[in-house]
Amino acid sequence: MFASQRPLLMLPWIVLALFLSSAAGDPNPDCQRSCGNFSIDYPFGIGEGCFMPGFEVTCNASYSPPKPLLRLGADLHEVVDISVPHNQVRVRNKVFSGTGYGTPVSSVASIILTNTPFVLNNTANNFTVIGCNSLGLLYLQDVNITTGCFSVCNDKRRDVTSGSCSGLGCCQDSIPEGTKTIHVEIIENLLNDSKINDLYSVSTPHDNCGYAFVVDQESYRFEASDLDGCSSSKIESSTFVLDWVIGNETCEATGTSCKGLNSDCVGYGSGSTSRGYRCRCRHGYVGNPYLTSGCPGKDVAGLSHHQGNGTCTNSFGSYSCSFPLPLVLVFGCLLFVILLAPSVYMCTKRRELMNLKQKYFRQNGGFLLLQQIAFHEGSGEPQKSLLHKS
Repeated sequence: MFASQRPLLMLPWIVLALFLSSAAGDPNPDCQRSCGNFSIDYPFGIGEGCFMPGFEVTCNASYSPPKPLLRLGADLHEVVDISVPHNQVRVRNKVFSGTGYGTPVSSVASIILTNTPFVLNNTANNFTVIGCNSLGLLYLQDVNITTGCFSVCNDKRRDVTSGSCSGLGCCQDSIPEGTKTIHVEIIENLLNDSKINDLYSVSTPHDNCGYAFVVDQESYRFEASDLDGCSSSKIESSTFVLDWVIGNETCEATGTSCKGLNSDCVGYGSGSTSRGYRCRCRHGYVGNPYLTSGCPGKDVAGLSHHQGNGTCTNSFGSYSCSFPLPLVLVFGCLLFVILLAPSVYMCTKRRELMNLKQKYFRQNGGFLLLQQIAFHEGSGEPQKSLLHKS
C-alpha cells in the first residue's frame, strides 16, 4: 500500500523541480565553459542552450590563446572580465579617431546596445577626448542630448599634465545612467592656428591626432606621451564596462530569472531610467543567482575563495580552508619561535645581569675583599671588622 503511494507523493516535488529548472533557464551541463584561459560564467555561454538570450559568446580560436567575443550590435568586442555578483561585463575598447592638419577632419561612429541586455555603466566609464585641437561630440540617442568637450595644447605641449583630463591635451565628460546608444563624432583641427592662438594663446603642433572613446577609468590613465606618434594602441587595449539588465519587467512581475537558492531580484535604474531587473545573491551568500542551485554557501568575512595561500571551500553558513604543506611548516616554525622567544629573552637578560655583576665586582675591589675574608676566616676574627671600624 505505502509502496504504491510513494511515487504519487513524490510527483509534486518532481514537477516543482522541473518548473524551477525551466524558469531559471539552467544551461546544458555539457556546455563549453571556457575560451582559452578565460572562464565563461552563466548567463553567458558558448553554443545553443548554454546562455540566456543576448548573452552569447563566440570563442575565436584563430588567436593564441583563443579570445571570447561578445556581439554588441554590428560589432564584436573581446570580453576581458565577467562579474556575476556585480552584473557587469568588461569589454575591449573601440576607438573613434581623426587625423590630419590644416583643415577639419571628422570621424563618426556609434555604440548601439538596443536589442541587447546591456547598458553603459555610468560610474566606471567616461567619454574621453585626447588631442591638441580636438572636439569630441557625444550624442545620447536615448535622451536626445548632445554633449562633449574640447581639448587643446600648444606646440611645445607645455602645461599638459599626465593624469589630468582638464582640457589641456585631454578632456572628459560623464555618461548618464541607462545609456544604450551613443553616436560619437571626433572633429580634428576644428579651429585654425590663428583662432587657437587668439582663444588660448597657444599654437598647435603639426603632427595632430585626436581620439574620442568611452573608457573605464581604471583601465586608462592619460599620459602626456599619449599625444606623441599618433598611435592608438594604448587606447585599444583599454576597456569599458557594461551593466546587464534582464528584460523590461519589474521584480514584482512573475517569471523573472531569479529563481536560484538564496537569490534576490533587484530593479535597475531610477526614475525615467528604471527598467528591467538583475539577480544577486542575498547578503553573505555566494554562488550564481541565475542558476537553480543559486547561492548555497555563505561567504564568511569575504573568504569565499582564498585565505592567504590557502584554498577555502564554503559550506552552509561556514567554510573550511586547506593549506599547502610548505605553508603549514612555515606556520609551525613561526609558532615555535613565538613560544621560544620569551625563554631565550629571559636567559639572555640573566646572563647580561651576571656579567654586569662580575664587572662591578672587579671594579670595586671584589677580589681584594675575598682575600681579606679568607685571611680573617683563617685567623678566627669576625668578618664584620672588614666592614666597620672598631
